[in-house]
Amino acid sequence: MRIRGLYLIAFSSVLLVLTFICYQLIQKKSKTQLNVSTADIKSILDESSLLLGNSTLKASIKVEEALVLSKAIGNTEYLIKSMELQSQIKNIQGDTKQSLEIYQRAFELAHKNNFPHELCKINIEIGKVFYNWGQYDTSLIYFKSNLHPLLLLLLESITVLKETLKRRWSIFNML
Repeated sequence: MRIRGLYLIAFSSVLLVLTFICYQLIQKKSKTQLNVSTADIKSILDESSLLLGNSTLKASIKVEEALVLSKAIGNTEYLIKSMELQSQIKNIQGDTKQSLEIYQRAFELAHKNNFPHELCKINIEIGKVFYNWGQYDTSLIYFKSNLHPLLLLLLESITVLKETLKRRWSIFNML
């Protein structure tokens, strides 16, 4: 057990150093000109998702890179997605407390910036954490809190679909 604790401390230290290095690189680039797009960040997150099954260390490094880049260009959506992935990694590593803290910060950010889809995903993940802790009533609260936003998203999708079908039908009738 003590060896595991030492391993976690070493791992955290490595991540801290890597984060600092990434931050320094971003600072240096931003002084010249930061040439990063959301596609770059999406690519990094996709890569870290693929790495997640094999190596949480490599996935962590990629997620840290995505976090730094998202902050640097001010992209809140990818910052939230990066935080979600970071929480998943922490959860896999067994650090569920820190995972929950990151999910809660991501939830606040998603709520503040009106990202209902991300709110739903985060609520489900928070509910899973509480469920795994055996706190079933608390997990149920998080799962139930998704019903209203999910229904709103469904109604919005149905409305868009309805309008699309109307336009296609009217074009078809014109022929």
